[in-house]
Amino acid sequence: MPSLVSTLYKVTTGGTVTPTSIRVGDPKNLEVDETPSAAGEYVFVTLWGSLARVGRMGGPFTGLVGIPYVFAHDMVLDGVRNVSTVGSGTNRWEVLVDFPYDPGFTYAILLGRSGYRPGVTLPDLRRLRLNPDAATWAGLAGALPGTSGLAGTLDARGTARGVIDLSRAPASARGQAFWMVGVVLDPASPSSIRRISPPVVLQLR
Repeated sequence: MPSLVSTLYKVTTGGTVTPTSIRVGDPKNLEVDETPSAAGEYVFVTLWGSLARVGRMGGPFTGLVGIPYVFAHDMVLDGVRNVSTVGSGTNRWEVLVDFPYDPGFTYAILLGRSGYRPGVTLPDLRRLRLNPDAATWAGLAGALPGTSGLAGTLDARGTARGVIDLSRAPASARGQAFWMVGVVLDPASPSSIRRISPPVVLQLR
């Protein structure tokens, strides 16, 4: 029996619906995979348990695997949590950086207090989900108090560690949130950015 073919639609936060040129086979779940493709690709699973990927601009279309006799409705991509945190005290976090495809490359953690929507659309159409503000520029300059290790070189496993220590923040700052996004830099990649992590939010207590 031939598989059904569906059209992917782009829906903006304002409610505008636009059909894309991308056609996929009966998708039941779809995720965006940023690794290993620097441009990012859609990965989808069908009801019949087949996995495939397609480029954001409509191609190429690549079948990955078929799992016989499996009815799949959902999936979770593994290894895409590039930036995570571990609390090590009140308003103090260890920042764990993990870009397993990019050992030896330069990384940077961008911080901001202005949210992650709409973010910044790069010339290659990828989106950096952070609204840059004064905290972002201070962090890039290494002038943000209480932070260390937020830029450097990934080790042989593609990992690094940093610290965000806001334990001396005034009580009036409680409840305030800030966001961070990790990037891997590469002059040979589009916009000189090889990889972009999903955003992570931290809230002061």
